[in-house]
This record gives sequence, C-alpha cells and structure tokens, in this order.
Amino acid sequence: MAYNLFMIICTENDKNFYKYKDKVNNRKVVFSVKQIFKDWWNKFLDTFPNFNIRDVVFSNVERMIKCKTWNLGFTIFSCPNCGKEKIVPYTCKSRMCSSCGNKYNKQRETSIFSKLFRYKHRHVVFTIAENLDRFFRQDRKRFQYLFDDSSITIKYWIKDKYKKYDITPSFISILHTFGRNLCFNPHIHMILLDGPSIRN
Repeated sequence: MAYNLFMIICTENDKNFYKYKDKVNNRKVVFSVKQIFKDWWNKFLDTFPNFNIRDVVFSNVERMIKCKTWNLGFTIFSCPNCGKEKIVPYTCKSRMCSSCGNKYNKQRETSIFSKLFRYKHRHVVFTIAENLDRFFRQDRKRFQYLFDDSSITIKYWIKDKYKKYDITPSFISILHTFGRNLCFNPHIHMILLDGPSIRN
C-alpha cells in the first residue's frame, strides 16, 4: 500500500483489492479514511473492548461516518426557472474527517498567515522524552505546560543571546499530539519571527 495524507491507494496485490473491486479504475482502487472507519470501527471496538478511548473520539468518528449522508440532514436547492433540484447533504464539520478536517486546516492556515509579519520565519519544534508520555496521557490539561515551557525557553534564549537589546520574540505555537507515524507524541510547532539581523 502507498500512503498519502488523506487517501490510501490499493493495488491488486493488496488483500483488500477485491473487496473494493466495484470502484476499480485502471487496476487501482481508491478509498477514504471514512470508508476504513465505516468498514472496521465496530470490529475494532469488539476486538479491543477495554481499549481506553475518549468520548470525544467516539463522537467524532460517528460524525465522520455520517458525513455527507442523509443522516445529518440536507438542503434542497431548486432552480426557479427550470424547476431542477439538487440535494446537498450536510457535512460533519469534524476535524477528524479527511474532507472537513482538510477544509478546517486550510482555513486555519489562512488565518495564521494573515497574522504573520511579512518577514522571514523559522520553524522550531519542541518535544518531550518518551518516558513522559504517561504524564500527559493522564491529564490532557497538562499540554498547557508544553506551551508555557516552549515560550519560556525561547524568551530566555533570546534574552541571553542578545543581552544588549530589549527584544521580545514574536511567535505562534501549535500543539500536535501525534507524530507522522500516528503514535502518541505531544510536541509544539513554533513559527518564530526571524527578524532583522542584529550585529554586535
């Protein structure tokens, strides 16, 4: 299987290929994250009944599975001239949904970029030691410590590096709770204003 951000491409060499053969086009089949959850979510819950899953995950999976179906309701658009109608089902608005979540990400990206100074920025990442994972799993409110400590670190570093100047760093911080491999790995992505070069 080859993976990209929101879609899986399955070829005839994959065991699930024939399950999705009705969608085959040019010896390939494409199916979404939503379809995977529709097919396997209940089986996963049956197989791992004691798996610790937060309520918010259940509600978001349920919303995603119903996304763009009649279960969430719909709007009927009608042309006043020809009378032709188009039915548009509602979306789930869940950030977990590969369709709605991607739209949310684009809107968030636009919002952040509109607030940035038009100057060079640096991308800084702050993460934690693996043995601290349990500390953050026990209470998600502790994620605030990551914001606080990364902010303190940058401010201290700037103050120490440029002692002669009164500099306040400008940055935006974003929390990610999982890494690229989808394993729990809380970390902070910081967009830090590079600023004009300061020469001593």
